[in-house]
This record gives sequence, C-alpha cells and structure tokens, in this order.
Amino acid sequence: CQLDGGKITMSAWIAQAINERIQRDIERANTRLKYTRQSERCFYEFFAGGGMARAGLGAQWDCLFANDFSPMKGHAYRSNWSGGTDLLVEDINNITSAQLPAQADLVWASFPCQDLSLAGVYKGIGSEDDHNQTRSGTFWPFWRLMRNLMDERRALQIIVLENVYGIMTSNKGKDFTSIGAVLSDAGYRFGAMVIDAQHFVPQSRSRVFIVAVHPSAKLPQHL
Repeated sequence: CQLDGGKITMSAWIAQAINERIQRDIERANTRLKYTRQSERCFYEFFAGGGMARAGLGAQWDCLFANDFSPMKGHAYRSNWSGGTDLLVEDINNITSAQLPAQADLVWASFPCQDLSLAGVYKGIGSEDDHNQTRSGTFWPFWRLMRNLMDERRALQIIVLENVYGIMTSNKGKDFTSIGAVLSDAGYRFGAMVIDAQHFVPQSRSRVFIVAVHPSAKLPQHL
C-alpha cells in the first residue's frame, strides 16, 4: 500500500491476492450450502470400497461425501447405495477440502493395506513428504485433508481408521507411532483395538480400529 495525496492506494498484486482469497472463501461457502444435513449424525467415508462402513453405521448416519480411487469399487458403491451420488471416484491426492461439503461429525478411513499386510510387500506408510508414495501411504493425503478441515474450523469430532494387524508391527511399530503422533499433535485423544471377525462370522480375520476423539467432544462417562 502507498500513501497518495492523503489516500491509501493498493498495489495490483495485493488487490488480486485479496480478491482470490475472497473467491476461495465464497467457493467454500457455496460448497457447504449445497448440502443440508438430513440427520443429526453426518460422516465422510474415504477408501470407501462398496460402502461397508456406511452399512455398519446404519440409517441414522447421513453420508455427506465418499471417495474411492477404483472405478470398479465405485460401481459397487453406487449399486449398493441408490446411485451413490455422494461418491467421488478420484485419487485422494487430488481432492481438496473445498470438495468436502458441510461439516461432518465423523470420518471413516480404511486406507489400503497392501504395504502393511504380511501377505503384501510390507513397505509401510512411509512419511508425508515421500516422493514415492506407497499404497498404504495414502494415509498422508487423507491426513492433509483432515488438517485443512481443522484450519477451516471444520475439525471432525471423531476419526476412525481401520486396517490390518500389520499396522501395529510394520517398520518395527514406527508406522503406528507416526499415526499416533499426528493424532496427538492435533489434540485428539485416541485408542486402538483389535477385533477378530470370528466373533461374528465363521472366519478369523483380525483388524485394527483406531478411534480418535476431538478434545471438544463430550464423551459419556463410561467411555
């Protein structure tokens, strides 16, 4: 800015930067206004597959946005969920927080297990700045979206991560520690549990569930 005859003038590039910021804010606001909450509980589902997390949450939860990279899985999702209009088939690396409508209460992410499974290549999740991202390393662009939502004051009250048991042991436990560190740094309280499918169906299939709760969330005393 410059003082010109008692008037403050603004350089063109500053004016352009301010205008671009205003346009981004308008775009985000319009994106949120296009969606209305149909229930008291709303969620996003990443790495959605056929929408099994949605099935588990039940009709009392309203899905605002779902994402998967695979067109084949996208077809299954749309077949399962009346066309799946909330689904975006896209690489999560290309998704921005502006595409996530409204403000959800919960996000579910069953990120790829190939680099964490004993039956796979066991490369782990790597780090956020890795140039050669592993498939399981897609956790990091997911977490970037979560951070962006926090910056926009749209932080999720509950974050649920699901994966194979190998997430506890890959890279000598460093991958699990990395996930715990970013959750903790963001202020979330979290815990992990191992649940085996044999308690519900005739097969043994252990999975790890990491449940993180925002510090502003009010929990029942028994939890």
